[in-house]
Amino acid sequence: MAVPLAVPAGTAVLNELTDQLTEAVVTVDTDDSSAATRFRRHPGLSDADVAVLACADARDGVAVMDESAGRSAAEVEDIETRGSAYVVLSAVQRGMLTPERGRETVDAMIDAGWYVAPDLYTTLVRKLESFE
Repeated sequence: MAVPLAVPAGTAVLNELTDQLTEAVVTVDTDDSSAATRFRRHPGLSDADVAVLACADARDGVAVMDESAGRSAAEVEDIETRGSAYVVLSAVQRGMLTPERGRETVDAMIDAGWYVAPDLYTTLVRKLESFE
């Protein structure tokens, strides 16, 4: 199953990052893997969650997901996870985005429907400001 890297419409910065990351995208057949079969048994996981977790498992990688059901399943299966905020912070830390563009990205993600708790948003903004 190929897992497309999708970003909300109107988030130009995320689209730029997606273009930069496209070279790293791989296709992993998860339909018959034992990991995918196990993940399908977890309640609350979407097909996309199953695909991300199976891919991370097959590649000994990190699953990027924010939902608690996916993170819980990953923990049970001993798969490392990171959230969307980590991707933005990492891009700023690596110089792919300026701190200002990182803040714009986070705000655009929120405008597009991404939920972040107020205390986490404050922590995220402070971290971005520390890179200035």
